[in-house]
Amino acid sequence: MPTQQELGQILERLSQRGRVITLFLAHSGVRPGVLGSYGGETGLTLGDLPELDLDPPIRIAELPFVIRVAAELSKTRRQYITFGTEQLATALVAYLNSRRENGEKLNEHSPVVVPGTLRGIAVRSRREARFGRGFIAMKNVVKEVQDVLHSSAPEGVRWRPYVLRSYCSTRLLLAEGQGKISRDLREAILGHDGGIASRYNVGKRWGEELLTEARREYANAAEFLETSTQTRTNVAAEFRRTLLGVAGLSPEEATTHMEDSNEDILALLRTRLLGGEGGTPKSGNGNGHAAQKPVSLAEAESLLSEGWTFV
Repeated sequence: MPTQQELGQILERLSQRGRVITLFLAHSGVRPGVLGSYGGETGLTLGDLPELDLDPPIRIAELPFVIRVAAELSKTRRQYITFGTEQLATALVAYLNSRRENGEKLNEHSPVVVPGTLRGIAVRSRREARFGRGFIAMKNVVKEVQDVLHSSAPEGVRWRPYVLRSYCSTRLLLAEGQGKISRDLREAILGHDGGIASRYNVGKRWGEELLTEARREYANAAEFLETSTQTRTNVAAEFRRTLLGVAGLSPEEATTHMEDSNEDILALLRTRLLGGEGGTPKSGNGNGHAAQKPVSLAEAESLLSEGWTFV
């Protein structure tokens, strides 16, 4: 089974879709068949993530976020709830933004993971298939990650995709040992039956109080699941937010640009800080750098007409 560091290295070698699949298995503990059933006739949908907001910009309103696994996707044929980490949320939002940019219309019925782009006769074959609903087949969920897993395993070890679910189970067991999460909840979010005691405690429909407590425990255990990749993601996001703040954007405005491409961010910074796309300030201190200075209201109007910006 991979360590946290090894899982981070695996994630760096995967495609955008592959990272989402891997994190669902390794952090939420779902089986591959939850993301896409055997024949691709059904699977997890965006509507199964109640805290996902698809209104631009795409975001997840609360972390850790809830994942509702329908009974038809559960091995025990019982609906259950698991959670997603901040690292999974970041990867998922990036993946969904990419799909939207490619022209896909996302709604609550859209699959969380979709098949790759097809060409030629393969497009017609999928359209005419018995279950042509846009879900990825389970074999393709597995195939997406198995090659990277095989090549990443230590010498003499063979990792299969189900090792990612084992990773989740084992890491949560370690968290349980340190009092971060209860045994009943660990079993519940893995979709296990859990026995009589578990059925009475977490086996029924969850009320708001139990959901809040479960979210809190999972949040405490998340450090056992997340890799160092998340730390780098947080640092990069914070740096981007700081740059946007320096450019004069309010926190609310900065949030709307957090998913912009690096090129768009640079163009925005040039415009806000240098006064134009060419990188030359419209006004400044004479040495090619933008300048700021306090002025009176009487001076403000004339300076603004010369190209200065109010910050």
